[in-house]
Amino acid sequence: MGLALWPKEKNDELSLVLKGLMTSSNHKNIIAISDVSQPIAFANFSIKNDFIEGSETNRVGFVEGIYVTPEYRGQGIGKQLLKLGEVWASAQGCTEMGSDAYITNTESRLFHKKSGFREAGEIVCFIKKIG
Repeated sequence: MGLALWPKEKNDELSLVLKGLMTSSNHKNIIAISDVSQPIAFANFSIKNDFIEGSETNRVGFVEGIYVTPEYRGQGIGKQLLKLGEVWASAQGCTEMGSDAYITNTESRLFHKKSGFREAGEIVCFIKKIG
């Protein structure tokens, strides 16, 4: 499911990152399981102590990723995962939840808007090799 959410990542590298997140006290990981004990969705949340676009505080819960397998979409599973993340972030002292999505990811942007997020800005990132 991680590769379905982040298809540009390499399997080995993503696996290492996700394993690290699973053991981090600064992250909350949730996996939704079907009635037949199959994973159908996951969410990863973190606490950010730096600037988050649009936030008013410097301790913000952050949606690192939410993914629901296609056959289970439209049933509110993503919103349930988000709510659990919000409860966790609130218990960590956060009063805001941040997230991001690629500007071209209309499905994710729609999910965020339906879940009560407001767009805080759009950015274009740049990189340049030097040396």
